Amino acid sequence: MIKDTLTRDPWKIGLVSVIPWASAAIVMVLYAHHSDVTGERRWHVALAGILGCAAFAASRLPGISGALGLVAITFAAIAVMCAQSTFWGLPTAIPVRLGRRRGHRVDQLGG
Repeated sequence: MIKDTLTRDPWKIGLVSVIPWASAAIVMVLYAHHSDVTGERRWHVALAGILGCAAFAASRLPGISGALGLVAITFAAIAVMCAQSTFWGLPTAIPVRLGRRRGHRVDQLGG
């Protein structure tokens, strides 16, 4: 996409292709921190997944300019990385809830 719409220079392609991933790395940390502070994981994962789907779909619209496509891909990368960072926090909450409900600690029942 970058080569076809923005530039053909390999150096510039490399620099431009860093934008989505560098942005995603920064926003992912902030998003995961917000998820930790609020204690809500499910809605953080769901919202990031929905936004990622919409951004990927927008990036493939016919006739979209290179800059707009780059913005859409950047938002898609941000959403995917945010969903991944909060998704892996979901399983840590499950054993605690089960243990409280049944009156014992589930993590001590394993072999």
